[in-house]
Amino acid sequence: MKKVISLFLVASFLLLLASCGEKKQELQPLRIGVVKGSAQVERDVFDNMTSRLEAKGFQLTYLEYDTDEETLEALENKAVDFTCCTTLGNFTEYDKAHPETLLNLGSAYYYPYGIFLCGFEKAEQITDGASIALPQEAEGLARALMLLDDAGYIKLKDGKTLDATLDDIAENERGFALSCFPESELANRYKEWKSDLVVMNSQTAVAAGYSVHKYSIAIEAIDSVAAVKNAAVLLINREEISSERIQTVKSLFFSPLMYDLIDEAPNDIIAPAFEISSAKLNNEE
Repeated sequence: MKKVISLFLVASFLLLLASCGEKKQELQPLRIGVVKGSAQVERDVFDNMTSRLEAKGFQLTYLEYDTDEETLEALENKAVDFTCCTTLGNFTEYDKAHPETLLNLGSAYYYPYGIFLCGFEKAEQITDGASIALPQEAEGLARALMLLDDAGYIKLKDGKTLDATLDDIAENERGFALSCFPESELANRYKEWKSDLVVMNSQTAVAAGYSVHKYSIAIEAIDSVAAVKNAAVLLINREEISSERIQTVKSLFFSPLMYDLIDEAPNDIIAPAFEISSAKLNNEE
């Protein structure tokens, strides 16, 4: 009888050990602040980190706020751990009013402008005097003009960047006919070939069903003034820079895998705003 009881106790103990071994690791919450109604593609970027974060012991949780500023204030008060809710340009202004509170870990992605051909199959076929449709909103127009400058179709006055207007065109040797339209009309002008070329934002193009890389002949470069200022930035509370959770986010986000996932976003609506060295490409986690 004693032998039976002993065997029973041993078996029970082994079962207890087995159940303890099977118990899942408790994940620590990792809170990202987002703005209500933000584009799904932005959440998709971070959803791609979920499994790798869980492998490191963290569970990604979204906390929503009404505005960019409310999200940044939540980060300042440590109600969230990180956010990618605003651009470098906007954060620079916020940082002036709230110095030494938040820290920019780096630029993440941006929505590029592209030049789309309508009346021609190839860039080499563009004729002198071709019509070019541009966004009429101030910053959109400036970005479009800068892109045309970078692509060699026009030349802007020295020093003109995000404040450029049609009056700042220094050279238009090929006599292109430039006209401005509301951003909402640009995709339709492209679809119906109402202009020979259309310069528009990736969000406008993708909403109309057009991939930026597939249909455009040029897009804003990663190091262009417009891309740098309008890139979404990965922000943290400055006091948390050395914490394990933040170092984990930083290492997983600025990686070759995330670069590829952003670069291959549906219809190229966003583009990576950071670069990966060839050495790092060969040493992916």
